[in-house]
Amino acid sequence: LSPVCLGSLRRAASQGNQEQCTPGKWSDAGATTCTNCPNGKTSVVGATNAGSCHDCGFGVYCMDGLTTSCPEGKSSPEGSTLITQCQDCISGKTAQGTECYDCPIATYGEVGGIPCQSCPNGKTTTVTGATALSQCEERSR
Repeated sequence: LSPVCLGSLRRAASQGNQEQCTPGKWSDAGATTCTNCPNGKTSVVGATNAGSCHDCGFGVYCMDGLTTSCPEGKSSPEGSTLITQCQDCISGKTAQGTECYDCPIATYGEVGGIPCQSCPNGKTTTVTGATALSQCEERSR
């Protein structure tokens, strides 16, 4: 027997079990299966309609109802659908897992995704996300 969907629950008629739709899927009342969210979108467990699907977050891509993290040191924009959208962090940013963060004060990043370099002794930057050694200035006393 095929399962019967009760909103976000699928009921296997032969077993009387109920299963919620997994993340990246949704179901309407009366549906016999859970439906994938559109590519680039995901949902929480138990989503009850297509409107429950929302853009995938940064650092992941969503395809065929599955959410996959970008490789270490790469990130992606919200709503990504392909691994090719996972890109190295840009200059001035360092990677931590699948997120890109601005290089902190007193550091700079000429190449994105790798650890930020420290300014030479006695120098600092005035902004986060500095991209060049030339942005390291003498500290004011």
